[in-house]
Amino acid sequence: MGVAVTGYTGAGREIAAVQRHAGPNGMPLASNSFNLQHLLIMRYELSRIMEENLDQVWNQKDPAARLKAIEKIYSESAILHHVEDQVTGFDAINESVSTTQKVLPSNFVFTKQSPVIINSGIGRLVWGVGPAGQQPVATGMDIVQFHDGKIVALFNSMIARSRHFTCCWTAVRNKIALDSHRTH
Repeated sequence: MGVAVTGYTGAGREIAAVQRHAGPNGMPLASNSFNLQHLLIMRYELSRIMEENLDQVWNQKDPAARLKAIEKIYSESAILHHVEDQVTGFDAINESVSTTQKVLPSNFVFTKQSPVIINSGIGRLVWGVGPAGQQPVATGMDIVQFHDGKIVALFNSMIARSRHFTCCWTAVRNKIALDSHRTH
């Protein structure tokens, strides 16, 4: 069927299983197989977008490069809900991520902690944040709503490993946001 799948191993195994049931010309034996394959490809693509969001948006230190990634994977009117903040649109999302980057030590990175789950245009990604190559100091979860292959809403929650980290994160983030509003 000519479908190349890399990265998301769950979808790769599922698509390979569907391909084994294809006829001699590569066409599915039943329309249900085709629908299943289409569904699995869509799940793979949406999973890939969530992983790109983590790597190219949340781990990107350069605001200009981050904005290009945001414009690629978010809809123009996307809403980001995270850690006591809600913003809409490319520039506001970029600014909110920049604020988060200011709170974190420079060696902190976001890492995927478990496979992405996609169901009915909604995705879930569990992440950790901490020093590169070490155990995360905090974990969290992104719940994403998609439309036409773009993120239209991202709901982010953090589950801290330590109470100290949570209190510091919120206090520093609120101060940065307050200072930012005072200068505008």
